[in-house]
Amino acid sequence: MAIRPAMRSCKILPPAGAKGNEKAEEKSAIRKQTSRIVGAGLFAFTIFIRAEPGFDEWIAILEVYQYYIGVYILIGAGALVMIFSFLGCCSALMEHSSALYLQKV
Repeated sequence: MAIRPAMRSCKILPPAGAKGNEKAEEKSAIRKQTSRIVGAGLFAFTIFIRAEPGFDEWIAILEVYQYYIGVYILIGAGALVMIFSFLGCCSALMEHSSALYLQKV
């Protein structure tokens, strides 16, 4: 029985799962972009609804003044989504690991 050398050819291989990490990073970037766009769209839409004088007329005709409570809640939700998306981008730019972990939650 012949003894073969243990390292006949030395190849430098990429770390295990390197392609998976690239795909995961791409999906994460798409998700961040989507959340940023959704937050900005929600915020802009609710500001438009609140500022539009035509909606005020409909509210007065229908006598549904509680409608504005929902608009204010949506304005706050849109603002929060935009803020958290911005903080997630900043933490990724600075490579702050604990902030990135909080962004995933």
